[in-house]
Amino acid sequence: MAKNVEVIEKKSKLRSFLLRVYRKICRILDRKPKVDILLLTNRDSDNVGDQVIEACDISLIAAIMKNLNIKKKGYKIRSRAASFIKNENDAVIRKTIKETDVILFGGAPLFNYDHQSFYANTAKTIKFAQEQNKPVVFSAIGIEGYSDKNKKCQILKEALNLPCVKQITTRDDVDSLKKYNSTVPTGLVSDPAVFSSTVFKRIASTHKSGTKRIGLFAARKGLCLDNRISFDAKSQMNLWEETVAVLEEKGYDYRFITTGHFSDESFMVHMSDSGKFKNEKFVFNMNTPEDLIKEIARCDAIIAFRLHANIIAYSYDIPAVGLIWNPKIPFFYERIEYPERAVNVVGCNGELLVAALEDAIENGVKKSPGYLMSVYGTLFKAFKEIFPADKKTEPYSYEALLKKIPEFAGTPRREKKAKLRRKFLRTYRSYNKLQNKLEEVAL
Repeated sequence: MAKNVEVIEKKSKLRSFLLRVYRKICRILDRKPKVDILLLTNRDSDNVGDQVIEACDISLIAAIMKNLNIKKKGYKIRSRAASFIKNENDAVIRKTIKETDVILFGGAPLFNYDHQSFYANTAKTIKFAQEQNKPVVFSAIGIEGYSDKNKKCQILKEALNLPCVKQITTRDDVDSLKKYNSTVPTGLVSDPAVFSSTVFKRIASTHKSGTKRIGLFAARKGLCLDNRISFDAKSQMNLWEETVAVLEEKGYDYRFITTGHFSDESFMVHMSDSGKFKNEKFVFNMNTPEDLIKEIARCDAIIAFRLHANIIAYSYDIPAVGLIWNPKIPFFYERIEYPERAVNVVGCNGELLVAALEDAIENGVKKSPGYLMSVYGTLFKAFKEIFPADKKTEPYSYEALLKKIPEFAGTPRREKKAKLRRKFLRTYRSYNKLQNKLEEVAL
């Protein structure tokens, strides 16, 4: 009896072993090498405009892979924050890059070196990619100047001229881009968020009442001062106060909104607490791309500091006026052929701002398919050269792309929690820094 049990157990173990081997062989035989795309954006920012960029980049990449006849099962997109390079040790970074086939930096201010540290992460990532001979592509990057004398700028330039860099396009300062690298294909393209209304097509324009609603996008206290524009928090408060008075006199409805950055929302709290504005006119807690797009879709027109509030409005055919705190605002409005809709904050007042807004409302929004498609066409060309494809394959037409581009599926609950956690941590750390400064002064 014992012998029979022993034989049965051995047979069972052998059967299990052979079954595992058989399944492994089947997986190996059926497995085709997946194309691995590492997408790096500013996705971990609580400025939701950067999260919209990420969503649009993912959809554009998916459309390109379909355009290149690479099936959905044949590739994967790993979307990471560009800052991962400073949060991980070198072994993890090398492993991440080793596993990828192409690194795509997608539509974020990844060259900034003046009062931000994006440049360091970008330069380090390129150097790791060069070590492992991985192609690097930059698509619709924000570029804010170039300096021969700035050491940080030159560190970035040195990295950008490594052989692994295959293409660089920008949404704004193409003249500065050419100073960084004049040997690889470069170009001026649209921001990926111009496809917001297609990628987020489930969110349609919803404002239908007779009274026009205007979205007023406030910004943090030091935004202009940090960019060497003499326009402080008191000036911004006065401008909004004047603008609201004119809007109310003319019979407009309005809402104060932000694109989600905790410092922008902090300034809105300051505005609300001042007693100069109606509390019910403020929209707080902008934490996901859906939140931002829904609020913009409810507006008939907007006035905004932040670039991506302007771009999303443009995508939805909503007239907008951009307040200039950085060259990228007039760059965008020049590209869409409405330069008069970028307004200097210095010397501006409520009457002038509402007049510019009403002019935009009267003339509406007209789009150029050539401009819209520029970000897709250049990225398609870069990917076609990196991945094997029929030389005769051409990029989709504008009409075809609108049909082929996949929709944003929505922010998963787990990711919503992660976004809130990052936002709270940034807020708490900023508070701690302030407290430390106050303690130093007290001592």
